[in-house]
Amino acid sequence: MKPLALRDTARRSLEKNLTETSHGVFLRAGAHQFASFWTRDFCFAVPGLLRLNHAAVARAQIDFLLQHRRADGLVPRGFDSVNPKRRVIRHTLLRRWSKPEPAVDRRPLKAEYMGEHNTPCFDSNALLLWAAATTALKGGSVDWFRERASFWHQLVEFYDPHRRNGLIHQPPYSDWQDSTRREGPGFYVNLVFWRALLAARQAGVPLLSVPQEKNLEEKIFHFFFDPLEELFVQDRRFRQVPLECHLWVLGENLFTDFISGEKLYQKLRSHPLWNPGGIPVYPPSKPDQVSWTTKIVGLRHYHDGLVWSWLLAEQARTAHRFGDTAARNHLLLVAEDSARKQGWIGEVDRPFGDHLIPFESSLYRSESPFSWGAATWVDVLAEIGP
Repeated sequence: MKPLALRDTARRSLEKNLTETSHGVFLRAGAHQFASFWTRDFCFAVPGLLRLNHAAVARAQIDFLLQHRRADGLVPRGFDSVNPKRRVIRHTLLRRWSKPEPAVDRRPLKAEYMGEHNTPCFDSNALLLWAAATTALKGGSVDWFRERASFWHQLVEFYDPHRRNGLIHQPPYSDWQDSTRREGPGFYVNLVFWRALLAARQAGVPLLSVPQEKNLEEKIFHFFFDPLEELFVQDRRFRQVPLECHLWVLGENLFTDFISGEKLYQKLRSHPLWNPGGIPVYPPSKPDQVSWTTKIVGLRHYHDGLVWSWLLAEQARTAHRFGDTAARNHLLLVAEDSARKQGWIGEVDRPFGDHLIPFESSLYRSESPFSWGAATWVDVLAEIGP
């Protein structure tokens, strides 16, 4: 498969999950256990939607989520015409015995706020703000964004009760790596929050003063940067190095008042986290930090040992931006090989030598096509070019 074929596979995978509903066309997260309209996956998919000229879908889905905010300002973790947990159970625990279930119907959509551990999708508010600002900046929707300024203030204010000494503290099992406990002050949520604020200001709706933003930037850097490792850690107690956060910091030239991007890239490039690519954290999580439900379906290393398609794409983007042609081309070849085997951009793969194998256990099969991964590859390949 050549890069052009990978680009076509990513486009087909993303558009396969555009779904007609009783409220119009929305993007679902996947085709099977992820067939619900999950907020987090949608937000991360927005840049890919914009690349394919689906800004109207992005705006409509953002507006739907805003209209269904909870009383405390929390946006839904997702919505569906059926209970999303039913889809997950049907396509995991019962997948060998269940008949196919239609993913599309015209029944009313209902919002869901709490996950399997009775915790919210805690990063949803910040991600929705970031996705909306991205839609404004890249999708020709600046007026639309500015007209909703009061909503963006409410999304930010949701985090006020959870802030201590300026940093956001999250409940367990509540960010994108929800198979692991990850509670308290974490780099991922604080970075997502800060990136959303920066994007909103760029789109014309400043939500904090410049001194407040600079103070927050300094707090985040000094709390999460490990001077011995010379990299950021997700949590100061467990000292795991997170891949996605470093890729965002490097790709968006963040914290340049404190550290050189080139130096940070070289440290990441030489760290065990870099290879084989696409694995969210290193070292792996301790067993007592992983939820029992995740272990039951054979996903003990879901967030610390499997290769995620969207992270592989972000890694290729970062290598490209730093002129690391060898690393970029290697990551492209690995992704092409995976896409060729599946015919779609899938969710997670198992590393096997120099190749990837779509992950499958007795109870779980990697989602395919997977919107988050497909959209990220659409965006990354458009940036890399032919």
